[in-house]
Formats: sequence, C-alpha cells, structure tokens
Amino acid sequence: ASVVELADAETVAASFSDDMTTVMLRNVPNRYICEELLSEVMAAGFEGKFDYFYLPIDFKTKRNRGYGFINFHTAELARRFVLAFHGRPLERYSSKKILEVSPAVTQGTAANEKQCDKKDRDRINNKWFKPMLFTPEDFEL
Repeated sequence: ASVVELADAETVAASFSDDMTTVMLRNVPNRYICEELLSEVMAAGFEGKFDYFYLPIDFKTKRNRGYGFINFHTAELARRFVLAFHGRPLERYSSKKILEVSPAVTQGTAANEKQCDKKDRDRINNKWFKPMLFTPEDFEL
C-alpha cells in the first residue's frame, strides 16, 4: 500500500487567505460522534471560536462519514486550528487515522448553511445529525 505524504501543518496554514474561515477535516475516525469531536476541539482551546460545526452521518451505519466542517470567527483562528490538528490523530479512540485539515470549498457559515439546506434539509430528521450553529452565548457557563 502506498503512503500519501501530508503537507506539513505550517504549509497548510499558510494556504488560508484572510477570507478563509471554514476548514474541512478528513480522516475523522468513524466511531466519533459530534459531541466527542466537539469536545476535543474545545479542549484544544477553540471553545467559543467557531460558529458552525457539521459532522455528516451515514444514516445506515449511524457513524460519521470520516469528514467534517468547522467555520471559525477569523482566518487566523482557522490557521491556528490547522497547526493544532493537521497531521495528528484524534485522542479519544485508538486509530491509525491521521487528520487532514484543509480550506473547505464552501466558505463561511451562511454559505455552508445554504449548501447543506439544499442537499439535506428534508432528509435529516435527527437534530444531532444536522449542522450545528453556535453563538458566543452558547459557550458561556
């Protein structure tokens, strides 16, 4: 099996222009549920730093599809997230999967909401399977 070389985190972070705030995560272990991934993101210092989170779920298996999206308040926060998560495994479960973080094709909360609405609005009934929107108040105690 061939091994794909990941670009280093600094190179990926530098690829985010100042208008890029949405990251795509790839190679998320399929056992992760949204609360577990959110917990790791927030524990790494990103609590209150994002307003959109989506971990698509396979309706048949009830497991995530291995990728997700997070929109941060600024491009600088997105770059910091790349430096914190790109090229490393998540911690909750033992897995050989190494996260790959890149700029998402669709940028910004509004555009991502519109994109998801167009594709999944009528199919997704379970609120835990839908994209999550956050306000700063959501992170207050």
